[in-house]
Amino acid sequence: MDYGLFSTPGNLTKSQIDIVRTKFMSILGDDVERNLKTPKWILYKDYNFLVWGLCCENRLLASNHQETTHKNRPVRGFFAIVISDFKGEELRLPFDINYFRELYRIEVEKYWDQKELHQNQTLGYLVGKYNYVSEAHNNYVDLLNTDIFQCQSLGELDKEGVIAAALTLDKVSLLIDNDNIEQATNRNGSFMNCLTSSVSFGLHHVKQQCPKCKKYVSSFTQTGVCFDCEEAEEVIRRRTIKDEDDMDKQMKIELEFAQNKIVELESEVESNRLQLKKKDRVIRILAVILVGLLIALLYSQDSFSLKLFKEKQETQYIPSRDSHIWDNGRTDNDSIHYQEASFKFFESAINVDAGTHKKFPIKFQTNDDKYRIESNADWIKILSTEGGLITIEIAANKQNDSREGKVTVTYGNSKTKSIVITQNGKLN
Repeated sequence: MDYGLFSTPGNLTKSQIDIVRTKFMSILGDDVERNLKTPKWILYKDYNFLVWGLCCENRLLASNHQETTHKNRPVRGFFAIVISDFKGEELRLPFDINYFRELYRIEVEKYWDQKELHQNQTLGYLVGKYNYVSEAHNNYVDLLNTDIFQCQSLGELDKEGVIAAALTLDKVSLLIDNDNIEQATNRNGSFMNCLTSSVSFGLHHVKQQCPKCKKYVSSFTQTGVCFDCEEAEEVIRRRTIKDEDDMDKQMKIELEFAQNKIVELESEVESNRLQLKKKDRVIRILAVILVGLLIALLYSQDSFSLKLFKEKQETQYIPSRDSHIWDNGRTDNDSIHYQEASFKFFESAINVDAGTHKKFPIKFQTNDDKYRIESNADWIKILSTEGGLITIEIAANKQNDSREGKVTVTYGNSKTKSIVITQNGKLN
């Protein structure tokens, strides 16, 4: 921790790394007295991941100049393995400093001068004859504490037996060979259990930081916060309920007013409908009377007047020849012109390196407003199409081999145009 961070596990989230960091920083930090000439073994197990390792001076693991001091004190660090997705499998841990000396050689020594941070190179257990502790439901299970607000000092019990029992629990933390009880109970990162000859058997209360108000408290509520925060949340909840009740009452008043208004409008509409119905009846009666009068008038005329009237009526409805010709002329002169749909790419192909992960614009020209753009490869993503540009995103090729995909446009009467996109297999 004095010199640099060399290796990080790829199978832990940031929040999980932060949890483990608080544990080993409580041993490595400047505010706790320590003797790291003796390794301090740390176990943290959650429902779906486990961390097992040791805090010590580098000289216990190193074989060369890394045994030097830094800031007038020996260089020290935390060296651990991470196990995830272990449900249904028998757990076993290397309780052997030689195992971690080999791990140190692989993950730290060759990166020491460059201070290079890298993702861990080691996957799975190291090959070799090492001492392992396997999970076992023994007599120590009932002695282990799983309450985060307590630390159980187990005194001088069998270390391997306690480790084996801890592996059977869903959530537990254990510190082995601590110098004093403060290393296991300090606020920077307390442990549920500790095992050392330096501290006698007994239960010690610890405080935890409330995730909401950041105060150190002796207990949490069922919601995972301190009582003060839960009480404040309850006040807010009651106030919200009261505001909602007041809003409901106001909405009920407005709804009742609106319903009354609707009844008034419906009554007014019905009244207007009846008046219109009466007017319509009167108009129909007047129309019948008018038709009767016209019929009587027609039959009262002599035959000459009736004939003249008929001729005028026939003349009135003879279609005009000019009008007919104009209609035909207009029909003959009208025409619809169709323009064939077209689509053109300004580039014939796109070539990129395998490690490229970026966006590319593809220029095109078309007179068709409707077209469909598709990609035949999941590493080519269509982002947008506007202003004569198709914007695509190309993902990096982690396998570092060549591959080819197409972006295809369908337009007009199922016509298609394609542009080929190639990723080269060798990085520049």
